[in-house]
Amino acid sequence: MRIVARVFGALALISACALLTLGGSCYHRAVNFKKIAVEAQGTVVELKEGACGGTDSHPVYYPIIRFADKAGQGHTLYSNSGSYPPAYEVGERVSVLCDPANPKEAKVNSFTELWLWPLILGILGGLDLLTGLFLFFGVPLIIAWAERRSAKAGSL
Repeated sequence: MRIVARVFGALALISACALLTLGGSCYHRAVNFKKIAVEAQGTVVELKEGACGGTDSHPVYYPIIRFADKAGQGHTLYSNSGSYPPAYEVGERVSVLCDPANPKEAKVNSFTELWLWPLILGILGGLDLLTGLFLFFGVPLIIAWAERRSAKAGSL
């Protein structure tokens, strides 16, 4: 039983390292993007309907946003964050962050666009870390304690 716990604990710890590394990378990219990005006002010009997984599920709506950079050049942002019901309405004004050196690199200035993936990966990595530590170290200690207690009770 100890070996099984240690094997699964090691796998959970490896998974935790991967998830925390990926989450840290996403966080680092978001922080760096926030540092260089400039804010622009955009307008939702369309809501593109997309599928959402299941056969009888409702559609997901992805906003398409037009905005102008500091030089006045127009750009279109096709958001990859969809929702149901739609988070925006056509004609709604939206804050957009764009890289001044590459305005095609733009994101809606929202928690979901910037911080959701680092948060999800960090939480999953943290849970995997706790699970791995418990399986790798805790379960063998509990088994050893139970065996000692059983042996002690049997000798009485």
